[in-house]
Amino acid sequence: MTSASGPLAGEPRKREPASRSRVAWAGSWLAWWVLLLSFWIAVDDSLAVDEVLAGAGAAAIAAFVVDLALYQAAVRLRIRPRWLVPALRLPGQVAADTLTVYAALWRRWSAASSRTAASSPSRPDTAARGPRTSPAGCC
Repeated sequence: MTSASGPLAGEPRKREPASRSRVAWAGSWLAWWVLLLSFWIAVDDSLAVDEVLAGAGAAAIAAFVVDLALYQAAVRLRIRPRWLVPALRLPGQVAADTLTVYAALWRRWSAASSRTAASSPSRPDTAARGPRTSPAGCC
């Protein structure tokens, strides 16, 4: 029988004593706090003082929980700057995809409205109602 690569279920994990300094812990916590507070502000979409203070408190607690979980799992998370370079292309990709979607919606709407105009009867009472489709082409 081969030996397991880690502890079995219920057995404690052997770990080295915490070798990180307090400055490293504080830096990790601060990085997580800034990231989580930025996420809060982006999602909440408000810079009101009470909203930012609530987000700062929630981000502080979440940053502590993240650091605690990483310590308990004995995981070292090292984000390298070269990994973040592809993220700089994301806003351009989002803008290009948005334009593609709007162009497709416009083509669908214009095709539906031209079909409606071509097939509408020439009776005056129905022509006054206008096209039967919405801009989305569904109603």
